[in-house]
Amino acid sequence: MDIQELAKKLQQEGVDQGKEEAQKIIASAQEQAAKIHKEAEEEKQATVAKAQQEADKLLESGKQNLQLAARDVTLQLKKDVEQIFNNLLNKQVKENLAKTDVVKDLLQNLISQYTQNSGHSMTVEVPQKLSSDLEAWLTSEVKATCKKNDNIAGFLVHDPDGGCIEVTNDSVQDALSPHLSDMVKGILTQEK
Repeated sequence: MDIQELAKKLQQEGVDQGKEEAQKIIASAQEQAAKIHKEAEEEKQATVAKAQQEADKLLESGKQNLQLAARDVTLQLKKDVEQIFNNLLNKQVKENLAKTDVVKDLLQNLISQYTQNSGHSMTVEVPQKLSSDLEAWLTSEVKATCKKNDNIAGFLVHDPDGGCIEVTNDSVQDALSPHLSDMVKGILTQEK
């Protein structure tokens, strides 16, 4: 073998060895790239999953807050509507108990039923502004004693045994309010 052939052979071995080394380096680089790509993909999926969990938590929290707010608004609305109805009731009761003819009708029914069963005479307390209109009627028609009391709105009927029937703004409203509340609840909970 001559030098040229030897040089060529060495050169060929060097090239082959270089190619082999290059392929090893390329294979190693490809492996490393695949590993990095896989890790990046896993990290991306973990980040997406975590972001989805946080979004789901925020959504659930938002739904709960919205439900609480809706409940609070509904309760406040019911309370406001009930207050409006109570105010209207109070206004109507005050207006009607300030009318002589309404008080006269109430007294006549109440006293006639009571005196029919007992035969007792009654004492009736009425506000000063109503007493002048009612006093003559009470004493002549109903045979009741009339007392003036500026501290009441409505009237009180006393019997000789110490019993008292109170027909005032507060007593009428107290008697009607529980029924009004049921009515208001019925209106508010009606399905359309």
